[in-house]
Formats: sequence, C-alpha cells, structure tokens
Amino acid sequence: MPEWTCGQRAVRCLCGEPVDRLPYGVGLGWQPWPQTLERWRAESGDPQLDLQRRFGFDNAFVLPELHSGIYPLYEPVTLEESDGFVVWRDERSGLATSRHHPA
Repeated sequence: MPEWTCGQRAVRCLCGEPVDRLPYGVGLGWQPWPQTLERWRAESGDPQLDLQRRFGFDNAFVLPELHSGIYPLYEPVTLEESDGFVVWRDERSGLATSRHHPA
C-alpha cells in the first residue's frame, strides 16, 4: 500500500477507504499542554522542537464548514408584529414566534 500525503490520508479515512495508517497529529484533537511542550523542549535540548517532524505526525488540517439542511440560508423576515409578539420566518424557512424581535 502506498504512503499518502496528509490530505489524501485524511480524505480516504473520512470516506472509509483503506489507508496506510490513520491520520494523527498535532491539531487533530491532540495538543500538548504549553508547560509540557516547554519541558519537552528543555529536556530534548532542542528549543525549536517540532513535534510533527520529530514524531512523524501528519500536518494539521481544517475540516470544511458543514452545512446541513437548507443552504444557502434564507434571510429572516418578520411576518407579523402584534400585542408584544413577533412572528417571523427564520433562516431555515421555519416559522417562529416570540415576545421579542429576533436579534
């Protein structure tokens, strides 16, 4: 099995496809405490200790924003205001009622 780049490995893993190893690295849900990293740097004698390079971690990556349901969102619209109540259609096209106007 070939060794993939961090991005290829992450996409394949998220799609349930075979990978050479699971993606893992700083920024993927694990980050040492600042005091721990400082201690590791002191004990290793490397003040610029790069955890990714030293331990072979994958590059950190950011997952794209996920939009579930209606997208793009609608512009909220006030339909009625009476007796201290406000009725409006929200950004997902649902009706809402409140004693206060939506922010």
